[in-house]
Amino acid sequence: GVATSAEMAEMTYTVDYYIHVDSKDDALKLTTHMPFGGHYIKAEEVASYAGPVVEQAINQVIQVTPMEHINEHIHEIVELVKEHMSAFLAVYGITLNDAKVLVLPKD
Repeated sequence: GVATSAEMAEMTYTVDYYIHVDSKDDALKLTTHMPFGGHYIKAEEVASYAGPVVEQAINQVIQVTPMEHINEHIHEIVELVKEHMSAFLAVYGITLNDAKVLVLPKD
């Protein structure tokens, strides 16, 4: 995605995250709350649901941070992404194992 730093510099970000469904009850939550086509749910479908949550968490820090100080706040960004995603995905019965965030200046 793309975010804007405090001085309006465009930054690109990539988020890799690792998820799983823990139990039959969680699988039931997933199939009940997330529409899908076919016999399985694709990673792209989960990503389309989680995308706005990730964007909001990242923007919460990047928009108030000057570009040259963003790397100093990467741990804060990662923790915020994990916190927001965990809460959001839990509604769907999905457990977040880990998330990694890479933020770079947009060329």
